[in-house]
Amino acid sequence: MIGSQNFYKSKIFKFIFISVVCFIFYVNSIPNKYAFDDLVVITHNKFIQNGISGIPDILKYDSWVGCFGKDPKFVEGGRYRPLSLITFAIENQFFGQNPNISHLINVLLYILTALLLYVFLLKLLGRYSNNDAFFDFPFVAVLLFIIHPLHSEVIDNIKGRDEILTLAASLAATIFILKYVEFHKIINLLYGFICFFLALLSKENAITFLAIIPITIYFYKKTNLFTYIYSVLPLIIATILFLIIRKFALGTNIAPHKDFISNAIIDATLAQKYPTIFYALGMYIKLLVFPHPLTFDYYPNHIPIVNWYNFFAILSFCFYCFILIYALINFKKRSVISYGILFYLIPLSIVSNLFFPIGGALITERFIFISSIGFSIIVAWFLTTRVFVLLKSCYLKTSLLAVLMLLCFITTYSRNRVWKDDFTLFTTDVKTSFDSRKSNLGVSIVLLEQANQVNDSTLARKYRKDALFYANRLVKMFPNYVDAFYRLGNAYSENNMPDSAMACYKRTIHLSPDLNNIICDKIQSVLDKSNDVDFKLKYYYEFLKYSPDNFSINFEIGYLSGRYKNDIQKSIFYLNKAVEIEPGNFDANNNLGLAFRIGGNYDKSSIYLKNAIKINPYSLSAWQSLYSTYKLAGDKEKEKEVLVKINELQNSGY
Repeated sequence: MIGSQNFYKSKIFKFIFISVVCFIFYVNSIPNKYAFDDLVVITHNKFIQNGISGIPDILKYDSWVGCFGKDPKFVEGGRYRPLSLITFAIENQFFGQNPNISHLINVLLYILTALLLYVFLLKLLGRYSNNDAFFDFPFVAVLLFIIHPLHSEVIDNIKGRDEILTLAASLAATIFILKYVEFHKIINLLYGFICFFLALLSKENAITFLAIIPITIYFYKKTNLFTYIYSVLPLIIATILFLIIRKFALGTNIAPHKDFISNAIIDATLAQKYPTIFYALGMYIKLLVFPHPLTFDYYPNHIPIVNWYNFFAILSFCFYCFILIYALINFKKRSVISYGILFYLIPLSIVSNLFFPIGGALITERFIFISSIGFSIIVAWFLTTRVFVLLKSCYLKTSLLAVLMLLCFITTYSRNRVWKDDFTLFTTDVKTSFDSRKSNLGVSIVLLEQANQVNDSTLARKYRKDALFYANRLVKMFPNYVDAFYRLGNAYSENNMPDSAMACYKRTIHLSPDLNNIICDKIQSVLDKSNDVDFKLKYYYEFLKYSPDNFSINFEIGYLSGRYKNDIQKSIFYLNKAVEIEPGNFDANNNLGLAFRIGGNYDKSSIYLKNAIKINPYSLSAWQSLYSTYKLAGDKEKEKEVLVKINELQNSGY
């Protein structure tokens, strides 16, 4: 019995317990598919698809170049996070595109991170330990961290591995630096340097540990100035090395996007900017205390633009001022609460929007991943030094922890299921982020995709109708958003409303003329569904004004004018334009040759038909058309030559 009690108090038991809890909380995420950002960093990333051979390019370029190429419109902003991409490339080399393996690895890395956190907190806060089995301060702090549902995005979204690796490597670096402070072994500085460099290669926000680690040293042990300098120097060297490598990889392409889609407060006035930021920061506190409802989408306008008349913004501002002042006043006392506050605020500062815009979403659940350690420390401190002291009974304390774990498990388990795939994620979270640009756009896309995959025609019609509803909402919310009109056009097209689709595509071109070719390809797919020649010609002429050099439009006008309207001159004019745009196109040359033949110009007819034959020498129809042209022109000699070729093709099976 005594031995059993000692085992429950041992580190081995707590390591096992932490690992088992992590696994149980996220085991149902392992069967999930790729979702959300996974497409950018994995499935559509050519560097990842190249496996191990893609690693040099991963190290050489911005993390989005593998998906979007070097187009600054997509990669602007600067993301150099190669370590997680390297792990994806290695996985692809050995397992191919297997999301289940990736999800399993995320869970295992989360377990590793939790164990490192326990080692770190045990070392840092061991003097506050009561050596109890379940109610020990460092252990409770880790338990609160690992069960928090707010972490589900980081674990469930495979792309979130960069956050996990960053925290794991940063914690490892901190542990080694603390070992150096205690034992003064230089090898620990080397290990700290390596771990911190890997943390930076995982994600840039590891740089906040340049502040966290010195504060941790101060909190951990009184030491002299030289020990401080020696402890921090490897971290500074690792940071400088990382920034140099990052500079070479990104070049000057580090400016943020200057539009409302990628910067939620770009149009906010000064009187709105900071109240909105503090409103968003207040939401982090709300989600930490009461993590419901959760969503992947905190993009505009899920978080509203507010002013200083908003009570929640004022309350949030006052709260953050209070905790900052409290932390600074009590810092010299080495207060645990002070340390927890600083551990919360420092990582949050870099994603707060207070100092520079961070991008599209004002808040994101993954941004609070590291900061939640500070929150867990504070809550664990109150539980172990206040609540548990009052409860006294082991049964009551165990019941309290069990209820907390159960509530968190229910929320986490349900969120894991929501992250099953894009369809489940978007159709679920749009109900929470009903006013968000991202959700309405995403759900309109996945509904149309799903409509084309299901066998149930009634369900397919419902999906198409729902897609139209959300696309319309998107346009109403963001009337100058290019992608909104493009997606609305697609939704109208899928719902067999071609006139409305065309109106949306015209608006898309007005907003973004550089999308002409994409839109022209899209309108052709819409018009191909119609048998009304006049309807087709009407819209081809309309879109010709926006894209006069588009091959498809010129070809279709030429073909339809000759084939169905018997307007040979128009047919020749537009088909000739099509040939000028794409001289090597068989259909354009062949149809232009036929148009000239019908128009009586046999010389030009033979020229373009021979061009078509050069492009495709085995086209029997082209040879037969050339034969007819020579026959009409009365050229008996060439007529016989072509007839010989026709017979050869027919005899050979063509």
